[in-house]
Amino acid sequence: MTGGLQAERRGASGTRQDGAAAVLRCDTAVGSHSRGVKKPTQEVRQRMCVRKRRYRTQGDALDAAALIGGERNRKAYRCPLCGQWHLTSR
Repeated sequence: MTGGLQAERRGASGTRQDGAAAVLRCDTAVGSHSRGVKKPTQEVRQRMCVRKRRYRTQGDALDAAALIGGERNRKAYRCPLCGQWHLTSR
């Protein structure tokens, strides 16, 4: 079979020729799909920070989130680049 899956030989009844149930194995490592994702560079992070609103305190950020309202559950986090607070929906 293709795609990293291998099946053991089965007889006409759907079981292996020795009578045991067929086993399907995956040769691909778990989590390998995320290997291709790169962390953003310092320059990219800085651009991301510049585009976001900044708040002096966590309280200011959470107050702004309450005013925005909506369906999103926003949280505040301290930015490691600028040291101020941003909002996120994650």
